[in-house]
Amino acid sequence: MNSFKLSGWFNQACFGLFLHWGLYRILRKGGWVMYTDKISKEEYVSNVIRMAVVVLVCTVFGVSMARAAEARLAADTPAAYAAAFAERTGEWKTGLETFEGQGPRRKEISGTELGDFVNDAHTSFVVKGANLWRYAFAGDATWQDYTFETTVNIQDPAPLDGVRTGQDNVFMNYQWGREAIGSDVGLIVRYQSPDRYYMIRLSTAYQHVELWKTKGGVVCVKPFPFKAGTDYRLAVSAHGPWITLAFDGQEILKYADPVEPILAGRIGVGVRESRVAFSKASVVPLSGAPAAVPAHKPNFRLRDWVGRRYIFDGDEPVAHFSPLGTLQEVKLHPGLMPMIILDSTPPTWGCLDWILEQTRLTFGKEGETFTFAAARDDKTGRCKGFGDLALSYDPACGYVWDFRARVEVLVDGKIQKWNLNLVDICYYQSVAPATDKMPQCLANPLHCLYVRTDGKYGAYPVNAQFRNNNLANFKELIVKKGGFLGSTIDDWSFIVDLPEDNEYIYWGDYCPWALDQHFWPLYKNFETKDPSVFELASKGDVFRGHARIYAMPPARVKQIIGEGILPDERPENKRPLFAHAEPTNSFRDIVPTVAGDSKLRWLGSYAIDTSVGRNDMFSMRLDAVAGKPATARIDQVGPSYRSGPYLAKQYRIGCRVKADAFKGKVTLRMDNVVFPKNRDYTKPEAVLNVAGATDWTFVGFKTELPHVAHFWRLTIEAQGEGNVWVDDFEITPTE
Repeated sequence: MNSFKLSGWFNQACFGLFLHWGLYRILRKGGWVMYTDKISKEEYVSNVIRMAVVVLVCTVFGVSMARAAEARLAADTPAAYAAAFAERTGEWKTGLETFEGQGPRRKEISGTELGDFVNDAHTSFVVKGANLWRYAFAGDATWQDYTFETTVNIQDPAPLDGVRTGQDNVFMNYQWGREAIGSDVGLIVRYQSPDRYYMIRLSTAYQHVELWKTKGGVVCVKPFPFKAGTDYRLAVSAHGPWITLAFDGQEILKYADPVEPILAGRIGVGVRESRVAFSKASVVPLSGAPAAVPAHKPNFRLRDWVGRRYIFDGDEPVAHFSPLGTLQEVKLHPGLMPMIILDSTPPTWGCLDWILEQTRLTFGKEGETFTFAAARDDKTGRCKGFGDLALSYDPACGYVWDFRARVEVLVDGKIQKWNLNLVDICYYQSVAPATDKMPQCLANPLHCLYVRTDGKYGAYPVNAQFRNNNLANFKELIVKKGGFLGSTIDDWSFIVDLPEDNEYIYWGDYCPWALDQHFWPLYKNFETKDPSVFELASKGDVFRGHARIYAMPPARVKQIIGEGILPDERPENKRPLFAHAEPTNSFRDIVPTVAGDSKLRWLGSYAIDTSVGRNDMFSMRLDAVAGKPATARIDQVGPSYRSGPYLAKQYRIGCRVKADAFKGKVTLRMDNVVFPKNRDYTKPEAVLNVAGATDWTFVGFKTELPHVAHFWRLTIEAQGEGNVWVDDFEITPTE
C-alpha cells in the first residue's frame, strides 16, 4: 500500500477498466477482433454489451474503492510525513524513511525546577506547566473506524525522573496519567481535542503498554518486554467502542470502552522525554459492524505497578494504596476517570491524631469482590480506629466501595463524641483546571446533591453559603437516614450512601477549599441539645459507621438537580463571594454568582455592594464601627489546591479603596505565611489613612513572598468609623 497509492474514483475506474480489458483479450479466442474483421453482428453487439457491463462494474468498483480511500493515509517519505503530520508541537524531523520525534527532558525546560516547593504532580505539571509530550497529528476528525499502523524504534528511552500523578496525596482526575513518567511512545487515535482522545503508550522502563483515555485515565495495562533500538510494527485499531493493539500481527491488547466512548477522530504520534523514529505509517478504514460490548465481569486483584500497590479490575487499575494507607486515584466506574481519595479508617477531624505512618493493612478476598481491613492507633493512646472495606461491581452504578468504620475508646473524657467523622471523601476535581497551562477539562458547574429529612432532594451549587461563611441552618443539611450526599464532577456524581444500619444521623457539607465532603453524626436528641456543648466519650464506647460510595450516571444527576430544593440562606449572606484574577489561574465556572477568571472565596464581616464599583457596579463594602474593625480575607491564597507556586520573583499586591464619610485607616496585609522550610519574614502591608472621603485610591505593596511562600493569607481591614468600598484586587508580577 505504501508503494502504490491511488487517488480519486476516476483513476481507479480507469485502472479497473484496463485490468478487465486485458482479461477480456486473454479470454477472447483469437485476440481482439473488431466488427470490420468480419465477425457477426450478433457477436459484435454481444462484445459491446460485455464491455459496457465491464465499464459499469469497474466504475462502481472504483467509486467504492475511492470512498474507502478517503480516510486512507500512507506516509513513508519526508514529503508524505510533512504533508500528513503537518500539525505538530515541539521538534520533529523527517529523514529519508523515518519521522523522528524528540522530547526535551524535564530538567532542560526553563522554569520546571521546583526549588523549595513540594515536588508533586499538581505543582510540576499543572502550575509549572511542564507538559513534556510532543505531538504530531494527521487525518480528519470525522474518521471513525480504522487501523493506524506504523513501525516504531525507541532510539533514546525516557528517564524515570519526576513524579507520576497520584503521588503524595495529590492527583488530578481530569489529567490523571497524562504526564506519565517513563512513557517513550504514544500512538493516538480518535483525537478530537486535547481533552478528548485515546493514547496507546509504550514504556521500556516499566516494560508495559497502557491505554489511556481523557476522562478515563489508564484503562488497560499489559506487560511487554520492550527494548531500545528495536523495530516494532504496531497496529492500533479503533472499531466502534473497541480499541485493539497488535505487535507484528499478534494481538496484545483489546479493550471495549464501556462508558462515553470516543467514536471518531484523527490519528497522531507522541514522544515524552524520548527520541523515537516512526516509519511506514498508514491508516486503513475498517468496515462492518463492531462487536457488542460484553457485560462487565469484575476480577479484582492486588498488583504492583509503577512502583505502587494497586487494586486492578482485570487489566484496569482502579485505586492504589498510599504509604499512609489511604486509597488514591479511586475509580467509581470502569473506564471512568478517578474521582476520589478514600481514607481507609475514620479521620475524626478535630479530636484524634492518628499514627498514619503505622497504618496496618490486611488483605482478604480477590475475584468478584475485593476486601481488606485497616487499623490505626491514636498517638496518645486514647482510642483505636478500624476500617473494613469491600469492593464489588453493580451494573447499575459501577464500582461500590462498601466502607465500615469503627473507633474503640480506651480512656474517659478525652474524645469529643459528637465530632467523630464517619469518613472524609476527598476529591480534587478542580485541581487540573486550576490553570490554563494544560487542558481545562472541567466543563460544567459543580453541585452538591443530598436526600433531605423530608425525603425530597436537595441540590445547591458548590461554594454556596455553607461551612466557611456561617451556616444558614445546619438542620436543612441533615441527610435522611438511608439517604445519600454526593457531589458532581462533569455530569457524573460520586455518591456517599448512608445505610439505615448507621447508629447516628449525619449532616454533611462540601468544603470549598479542599474540595471534599465532611460528615458529622448528630446527637440522638439534637433537636433540643445545644451542638456547641461538647459531649465527651467514655472508656469502652464504640463508634460505628457505614457508608457505600459509588457513581451516579449523568441522566440521574441532571434529574436530581432539576428537582433539588436549594436550602434557605441567611439574607445578609445572599452573595458573600468576591473574585479577583490571579496571574497563574484560570478558574472557570466554580462560583456561579461571580464573573471573572479566578474565583476565590472571601471570608469576614463585609457585604457585596451592587450599587458601587470602580469599573462596574460591584464591590466589597466594609462597615466599621468604633472598636470593631470590619475585615475581609482570603485564606490559603498560596499554592493550595486552587493556585500554586507563583512563578515570578516579585509581585505587586493591591486594591482600590473608596470612602465618602470614613475616619480611620484601611490596611491591606499579607499574613499567616507558611514556607516549605522555616524562615523569618516581615509581614508586608500597606496603610491608607482616611479623614472623610477618598476616591478609588490604590493601596498596595511589592513583595517576593508569593514566590517563596507555600501558603499565605491576604486581609483587608477597615478600622475606624464609617463605610469603605474595596474593588479591583490584583496580584501582578512586576517582572
